Amino acid sequence: AVEDMKKAFECGLLPNSLTDERYFNIKRMQSVNLR
Repeated sequence: AVEDMKKAFECGLLPNSLTDERYFNIKRMQSVNLR
């Protein structure tokens, strides 16, 4: 799994992975007001 993630990052398949809320469950839940 780690090698697949590395390849995905290298190929640019995870754009904005450190800022996009889709990659952070808590931020996503807060943005849709899930409680």
